[in-house]
Amino acid sequence: MKQLSSAKYLLFAIVITSLFSCGASKKNNSTSVQSSETTEAESAYHQGQLTILVKQGNKVVLPDYDHATPMLGKYPHLGDFLKPFGIKRIHRLSPDPNSGELTGFYRIQFDESKSMEDFIKALEGLDIVEKVEKVAINEPKK
Repeated sequence: MKQLSSAKYLLFAIVITSLFSCGASKKNNSTSVQSSETTEAESAYHQGQLTILVKQGNKVVLPDYDHATPMLGKYPHLGDFLKPFGIKRIHRLSPDPNSGELTGFYRIQFDESKSMEDFIKALEGLDIVEKVEKVAINEPKK
């Protein structure tokens, strides 16, 4: 009788082990699917590029910036972000084609290895910034 209970115990251990293996396999599979979804969502945007809208009431005009061109003095409003986020370029987007008026939209290009989410939070904390958006893949790189 003792051998029978030992056999039952072995069978029980095999069943439990296989159940855990199936559960782990399903969990890894769902993580893999979730990971690919995240990657696809992230890849829907140009890495290292953001568009900001400056609040219209502030009458702030940001000068064009290119990291290859030396600046005299500190860059206004965004100067503290130049090095930490590796900003490469800041430029005002073209005038609104319908009205011909200049808009308060600026494109910021920065180091792709830096956290886009951290940079967005930092920009949203500025008084002059009304909105920050990622640049969609279907938008041309400017």
